[in-house]
Amino acid sequence: MKNKIRILLCWVTVCFSTVAVRGDYLLLPKNADGLKVAVYDNGFESKALGINYIYDALQTASGVKVDLIDNLASDTLKKYDAVVISTVTKLAKKDITDSDRGIKGTDWIRTLTNYVDCGGGLVIGHNAIGLRGIFSTYKLFPMVGTTCARNQDANYVVKDASHPVSNGLPAKFEHQYDHMEIMAGKDGQVLAVDKFDKGVVVAGDVSRGRIVQIGFPMGIYWQGKTGELTGVDKKLLLNAVKWAGAMPKYDVPMKDTESGLLAETMKIRRDEENTLIAKYADLPAPKFDEAVAWGPSFWIASGVEFDTKEKISTFMENYKRMGFNKIVVTLKTGVYYYPTALSSIEDKRSCRDGFSYGECMIEEARKRGMKISIGFAPFMSSLEWDKYAPDISKAEYEEIQAGKLKACDVDADHKWGRNNCPDHPEVRARALKITEELINKYHPEEIYIDYIRYKNGYDTSCYCDYSLKQKAEFSIKHPEIPKDKIDENFAEESLVSFVAEWVALCKKLDPNIKTVCYTISAPGCKAPAWVNKYPVDWHSKYVSRNTTGPESSLDDTAAMTKFYSKWLQSGASGAQFSPIIAIYDPKSEERLFTEFKIVSDLQNKDNVKFKRVEFYEYSQLLTGPKKDLKVSDDMARGISRALGGSWDK
Repeated sequence: MKNKIRILLCWVTVCFSTVAVRGDYLLLPKNADGLKVAVYDNGFESKALGINYIYDALQTASGVKVDLIDNLASDTLKKYDAVVISTVTKLAKKDITDSDRGIKGTDWIRTLTNYVDCGGGLVIGHNAIGLRGIFSTYKLFPMVGTTCARNQDANYVVKDASHPVSNGLPAKFEHQYDHMEIMAGKDGQVLAVDKFDKGVVVAGDVSRGRIVQIGFPMGIYWQGKTGELTGVDKKLLLNAVKWAGAMPKYDVPMKDTESGLLAETMKIRRDEENTLIAKYADLPAPKFDEAVAWGPSFWIASGVEFDTKEKISTFMENYKRMGFNKIVVTLKTGVYYYPTALSSIEDKRSCRDGFSYGECMIEEARKRGMKISIGFAPFMSSLEWDKYAPDISKAEYEEIQAGKLKACDVDADHKWGRNNCPDHPEVRARALKITEELINKYHPEEIYIDYIRYKNGYDTSCYCDYSLKQKAEFSIKHPEIPKDKIDENFAEESLVSFVAEWVALCKKLDPNIKTVCYTISAPGCKAPAWVNKYPVDWHSKYVSRNTTGPESSLDDTAAMTKFYSKWLQSGASGAQFSPIIAIYDPKSEERLFTEFKIVSDLQNKDNVKFKRVEFYEYSQLLTGPKKDLKVSDDMARGISRALGGSWDK
């Protein structure tokens, strides 16, 4: 028995010499082959931003093993002691999230926060600190430092030569390019400054990990030329990765990061938000001619089903109390949400036991004197459509040519709907038939279309046999267009012509009907300028959605509203801008109220004659268990205050 106990103790000792428990978390083993460092390469800007030179500098350093990585997934990050993200303004393809197109990317905010929480070292450079591009939508680790300005001065002074990151640097040095000024947070130590005494290099311990922020772009020099890292640049980079990557690594569950380090970051952001709310406090009370609310959408509501008249009556009454006077009723995406004469199969999927979700919404809205906007996606069909013409991407086309994929299997994983080729005459004719049926059947005041683009965006075009043939003919007709621009120019002609034909039909059926189109504004898939040529009455875009991502701050709401109002003027189509406010993340009453104030105030300053705002969408207002369908009183009150509703009356 004693021998068995002795053997067991020896086994435990051996195990814990490799992996041990420290505090509440498992201590992970050190990398056996020295310091492992990753350099993030987004694939879009590598050469222009000198990422290859950062990699080269680390590759020649002794005791360092370096890799280029193309994603920020947790499984990738945790292989490394330190990660360098410098100058990039975009995410890599594998990381891009696009909710508009149903693409789930990397939740980079959580993965990077968890990585540092586990003891990882993060070296952040230039744009990635948070002034421009994707990393400006959520400034990482504000407790170390944040940036709020860019400066051209190239002369720097070391403030603390004793710190391992700045140790060995000359007292004064320069970098011939611009830099981000860094304002140190409570956990940040300023190591070098510019001539205005603003931070250029800041470092700090965060939870179990370490952060180094370097304001200038390593590998980019005078007039934007890229080149080898030498002297101070190389010394600073090596110091940074060695110091940041020296901490023990732990296995911290994401849920603990969310309640700990991420919660701490969010508190700092909430404090900043309260400051911004105060900044906009003196704006006049908002006032809109039209306040448009989206009804709950089946594909967004995460299993929440408004499948009875009682449920729909309740949410419509709630919308009325909040002050909305027009409702967007989605009647056609991948399936029909109303009894249609155009399909004998799909209507059975959407109208359960004779109950039509769409028709009930229209009935309950009109009962309360609210106008109707009917929304549908012309280029989506359900899997049963017998004349399915798939929208094929270039990557799928190449797989089809290689025999790895059949055209009929494109988008097969989409159970509720597929993307049809927007160029195909049968697809377009079907869309016009649906339009005619919707207008004649329900006589809406407005009709609202979405997904007026190709599967992978606006200017990628389709690669089905029909589109390839049409593009070849288009290229012959337009020899002045470079070959690498044919897809984009063909896409413009095809999509703009469809929208023009669609608008003409709508106005023919009802001269007073309004037409609206949503065009993407999400990071990674911005609509090109020619989308402004869609001759609709209103173009809709988000100006506020998340508190942790795109359109994240109140200043962003103001900036996006200004930008898109001006942006639409370049299209010469006469369309107006319809800003969308949403709550993909929960927002406070004051936050929501202020967002509506900002939009209204900017419309006043632009002398907008008919002031319109949209809200997306009802299921986002729900709080607690989804099955309870309980609306957040706080958020409803904020909307009601903005729209002159009667929520508290």
